[in-house]
Amino acid sequence: MAKLKYSYQGKKENTVRTLGKGINISFKEAYEVANAIRGLNIKKAEALLQDVLAKKRAIPYKRYNRGIGHKGNVGPGRYPLSSSSAFLELLDELKANAEYKGMNKDNLLLIHVATHNGGVSSGYYKGMPHNTPITHIELVAKETKVGENNGSRKKIHK
Repeated sequence: MAKLKYSYQGKKENTVRTLGKGINISFKEAYEVANAIRGLNIKKAEALLQDVLAKKRAIPYKRYNRGIGHKGNVGPGRYPLSSSSAFLELLDELKANAEYKGMNKDNLLLIHVATHNGGVSSGYYKGMPHNTPITHIELVAKETKVGENNGSRKKIHK
């Protein structure tokens, strides 16, 4: 396996990041969840993912939406449960990293959310081939001031 590094090349002051390697989730689901939470405050992103796990709100599918049924007020969408739980774990790691750096974990804004296709892990189960998709996820958040950008998807990078 090749070395996987952070793809974020922006400023590193007042930012915190985390990287999840080799997570057993679908890349296409992870891509759509990443697009849904990018640019959100960390509280709003966690609330969205908790609502997805409770099947109250659906994640809109904008790219990989062929054959996807429509959900109310979303259009094509689904409830990707395993991807949402993986992103929640990474958000907890991101908050822990922010706390370690001395940042306020409530004022974090997700400025970079990237997913990378890790291929397929092959194996055999009861004599039949069993292929499991692998995905790498990268999250970068920036500490904002209290009234600066409270989860709205305005221009993030400056």
